[in-house]
Amino acid sequence: VLLSWGAPEFTGGAEVSSYTLEVASEDGSSGYRAVYDGPRTSHNASTLQPGMTYKFRVKAGNSAGKGMYSPECVASTGAAPPGSPSNVTVTGISSSALQISWETAPTHGT
Repeated sequence: VLLSWGAPEFTGGAEVSSYTLEVASEDGSSGYRAVYDGPRTSHNASTLQPGMTYKFRVKAGNSAGKGMYSPECVASTGAAPPGSPSNVTVTGISSSALQISWETAPTHGT
């Protein structure tokens, strides 16, 4: 997910020198964690899980400290291919038939 943001209108009287971007799962199962801290106004959040919805927030910092967080932005990642089936077994039923069975993939593209 590529995120970008603009500089704050109010800088506190000093040049903005850094931004902190945080992410959390939308369902609240994980709290916010920092995924970027630096001078750019964009970041490619590449460590996210497929098929999930996330909340993002960003805050600016200058020589006096960090400001307040932005309003949350919500974004979803796309689905991924499913995992591989497991425990594939082949059993002979007769001289001309086989029975093949397997367990479903542990992930279904999410």
